[in-house]
Amino acid sequence: MIPQRVLVTGGSGFIAGHCILQLLERGHFVRTTIRSRAKEAAVLDVLQGAGMVHSDRLSFVAADLLRDDGWAEAVAGMDVVLHVASRPQLD
Repeated sequence: MIPQRVLVTGGSGFIAGHCILQLLERGHFVRTTIRSRAKEAAVLDVLQGAGMVHSDRLSFVAADLLRDDGWAEAVAGMDVVLHVASRPQLD
C-alpha cells in the first residue's frame, strides 16, 4: 500500500482519535485539525496513552468549523479528507 496524506478533521474528538491511530499504524501521514493549537499537547498525550506509533507522521493545524481560517492550510497537499469533526456546542 502506498502511504496517503490524510487530513482528519476534529483531532481532539473520540472518533478522530481512533481514526488517527489506525491511519498511523497503517503507515499513512496524518494531519489533523484542532480548534486551538493550545489543545495539541493534550491530544498528543491521549494518543500516546492509547499506543500511538509513528508520531513523526502526525501534524496539527488550527481550524474551526465556524470560521474560514486555517482550512486552506489544512487541506493543502492532502490526498484524502476524513471529515469527522462536529460543530462545537453553542450555548
